[in-house]
Amino acid sequence: MKIDKFVFILIFLFGLTLFSCPNPIIEPIFGVRTILFNTGGGSEVQEQKLLRGETITRPDNPTRSNFLFLGWFASPLSVTQWNFNTVPDTSMTLFAKWEIFGEVVSPSPIFLTAEVNYDFIEPQTVTIMNIGLSDIGPFEMSISGTYADKFMLSADQIQRINAGGEDYFTVTPVLDLPVHNYVAVINITGADMSANINVNFVVTNPSTNPTVFVKFDDSEEQGFDTLDEVFELFEPDSSYAIRIIANQEINANRILPENSVFTMEADPDYGTVIISLTNPGRLITIPAGSSLAVRSGIAFHGRQDNTEPLVYVDGGSFTLAGGTVAENHSTGNGGGVYVASGTFTMTGGLITANSANNGGGVYIESGIFYMIQDDGIISRNNAINGYGGGIYISNDGNLWKSIGIVYGIDDDENRNAAINADNELLGNERGHAAYHASDPPKTRTETQDLPLISESTGVGWDLNMP
Repeated sequence: MKIDKFVFILIFLFGLTLFSCPNPIIEPIFGVRTILFNTGGGSEVQEQKLLRGETITRPDNPTRSNFLFLGWFASPLSVTQWNFNTVPDTSMTLFAKWEIFGEVVSPSPIFLTAEVNYDFIEPQTVTIMNIGLSDIGPFEMSISGTYADKFMLSADQIQRINAGGEDYFTVTPVLDLPVHNYVAVINITGADMSANINVNFVVTNPSTNPTVFVKFDDSEEQGFDTLDEVFELFEPDSSYAIRIIANQEINANRILPENSVFTMEADPDYGTVIISLTNPGRLITIPAGSSLAVRSGIAFHGRQDNTEPLVYVDGGSFTLAGGTVAENHSTGNGGGVYVASGTFTMTGGLITANSANNGGGVYIESGIFYMIQDDGIISRNNAINGYGGGIYISNDGNLWKSIGIVYGIDDDENRNAAINADNELLGNERGHAAYHASDPPKTRTETQDLPLISESTGVGWDLNMP
């Protein structure tokens, strides 16, 4: 009898092993069904093993913080709860459904995209979009990476996103960060899902760090808080290399010292730097003997309530080599650049969205305007009740243009225009691409390279460089 009991125990344990472990050979023979439970973010429910003809045993309800359990369903899209008196034909998964704030939340595949709206120093809005067919949520959010402690999140959880809907949160840098390019990762985790969103901040105008770096002649580079502060230090007969990493506002009517040489550029690690006016007037005047070269990343922005050109060349030399002169309105002549005498050389960059009575983009009273590179563009400037939407050349002015683009009225997207106060186009004789005050006047309206030759040497549409 003792041997029979021992054999019986072995057979019993062997049977338990057969049914408790996955076995592709034994399970079909005995009709074993495996029942899994997807709790959709709730507490874990153990799987069940059934023999052919057996029903599923209703498990204890799972729990989930802030959610009400609604029951078990055969699929995420089912509307009828599973009948536990039903014998399953095959192995299957039952899905939990929940209610939060009176609404049903179903498990679903994850279809998430994210957009990050970028801006300097301001909070970044991260928009999460659910492009799937089912509602999803909630999400837990955290931040990681080398600079994780430099960021703050507006929330640590998003409860739910409807199918086809969106939600958002903001990411804000902590105060007084040193100038640097900061990168972190927003981690989003939820039931059966995860997503990562990269966030980037370029800190360009901290309250306690320099934003303008200047090299005087051959000295070491020095840092200053503002460009206005640097202007107070300029002296005649010197050279200055200026590197800027943050937007600047400067007082109007800054005059460069005589016989001085300036180069100005934005640090490539910090993107475009906007230099704008705090009050109406000229941004910079370049006197005889002095020169200013503006390179990539620098954008001179004017004012809509202005009465003066943005850059005034008064006998000196101005070179635009990749920067921008934009958004200035002058009630006189020359919206962007006014050449009273001296030279203006455009080897690149953009002059756009300026306006004046004559010469919305450029006004050449006397001196020479050299336009000699193919990536220099003059577009979308207006002469209001005057002449020369893009360029105005007086009788004493010269345009030497070998290449580059001055858009005319035939291009609706990038045109310069002569318009009246009601924003209506004036006749072609007023000049859209450019206007020359000769007798009779010469105008150009095309977007071509201004191939008209002046009747007198050194005046008008000269194409060959001297």
